[in-house]
Parts: sequence; structure tokens; C-alpha cells
Amino acid sequence: MFKRAFAEVLAAMPPEERTIFRLYFIDQLTHEELGRVLHMSRASAARRVTEAKESVVRRVEARIRAELGDDSPHAASLFALVASQLDMSVLKHLEDSEY
Repeated sequence: MFKRAFAEVLAAMPPEERTIFRLYFIDQLTHEELGRVLHMSRASAARRVTEAKESVVRRVEARIRAELGDDSPHAASLFALVASQLDMSVLKHLEDSEY
């Protein structure tokens, strides 16, 4: 369930967010390098990475809530997993796909 929701969210990412994810997670650019590539400060690049991660977490949670229901006893633990494992999940999914 998590893997499917995560893949669907990544596939539906807006192009700008997708670019940030690709450069940060696949190309492993630092915030400073990302800022140079995207013509913004390091702080802005770091903020954009954080915002993109938070957006993915919210969208994955929404998909899981829709599938399980808001009051499912399993939902809270899945949401905690999404937030805590996001970096590893992104890397694993992107390595396994043709992102």
C-alpha cells in the first residue's frame, strides 16, 4: 500500500518539484549546488527540498487515508513511517524506476 501510494505521488509530482527531487536524491547535489543550478540561494534550495519532502508526505498520507480510512488504527503508524523513512524511500523507488 505504501509503495503504491508513494509511486503514484512521485509520478504525479509537478515538474519543478520533480526536478528538485531528481537533482537532490538522484544526482545527490548539495543544497549549495542545487541553489547554483536553480539560480537561487542555498537557503532557498534547502527550503524547497524541505517543502517538496513535506508535500510528498502529505500526499502519500492522503492516499493512504483514502484507502484505509481516517480512523484506521494502522494509519497513524504508516504516517509516521512515511515521514521517518522518506529519504530512503525516495532513493529506493527512484533507483528501481525510470524516473
